[in-house]
Amino acid sequence: LPNGRASSSFDSQDLEKLPPALQLWFASLTVPDVLLSAYGATGREQYFTAAQAFLAGWDHIERESWPRYGLLWNDHATAARVRVLAEFWRIYRTRPDYDPEVGRRVLEQADRYGYFLSDPGHFTFSTNHGVMQNLGLLQLALAFPELPRSAEYHRVALERLDRQMRFFIDGRG
Repeated sequence: LPNGRASSSFDSQDLEKLPPALQLWFASLTVPDVLLSAYGATGREQYFTAAQAFLAGWDHIERESWPRYGLLWNDHATAARVRVLAEFWRIYRTRPDYDPEVGRRVLEQADRYGYFLSDPGHFTFSTNHGVMQNLGLLQLALAFPELPRSAEYHRVALERLDRQMRFFIDGRG
């Protein structure tokens, strides 16, 4: 990959100034993913706080740019974001400093991902992107069962994956 610099605190300028090969990486929430991993490995609050601030900034730009802004709403990147948001939620929802307003925003963000990933107009059936969309939906349904459409996301993912596997895998395997 080419070299590029991104801030550890969210900066929407990074969406455009990174080389194209790194924009998907950035749009997949790799920065807060690394910060959450550092928090898990060290327990140092500064990493969790930085990840939380990054995700809040990301949420803000998503709300402002819905539904399109470069790779911000790339199907593969959106599916990858589900895993990072789920990891944040796993940690955050039981913390003593839990704020219901932050929790509400995380759940809204998760539901936004589910809406996008389950939308037939965005589904790419015969590619790895479609598989990623469905895996993202499955993970979303498992990590966020409190979402009103969680069961629907689960059902859509399984139905589409069933059709995809019959397309990708012939009688000889």
